[in-house]
Amino acid sequence: TPKDKFLVLASDGLFDMLTPEKVVKLVAGHIDGKQILIDPQIDTNMNLKSMNRYLVERKTKLANRSIDDNAATHLIRNALGPEHRQISYYLSLPDNVCRTQRDDMTVSVIFFDSDYIKDKNVSDGIIKK
Repeated sequence: TPKDKFLVLASDGLFDMLTPEKVVKLVAGHIDGKQILIDPQIDTNMNLKSMNRYLVERKTKLANRSIDDNAATHLIRNALGPEHRQISYYLSLPDNVCRTQRDDMTVSVIFFDSDYIKDKNVSDGIIKK
């Protein structure tokens, strides 16, 4: 629809580990985390209550932002597990065992919102300065 912001193209290995709803939430959260890194546009006419609300929201988003620069990497990391040792475990399994524990994963995230890309200078899920 015209409201769609992105499309995730992924092999079944990703969807064996994450539901489609979780994938959408993870990408949307990744976008929010990237937007918060952009220099804040503070309205100098804001009253103190509005300014406080804005700063509390910004602080919350900063605390929850992803460590990954790329949305596809963010999805794979969350599919394999948030802990480094879980990711290491899955990636270090021998060839004859890994197929029963995890499937190969290929993920691409395509962003549609041209205004977002133009205004925030984002491509391939990475903010460019």
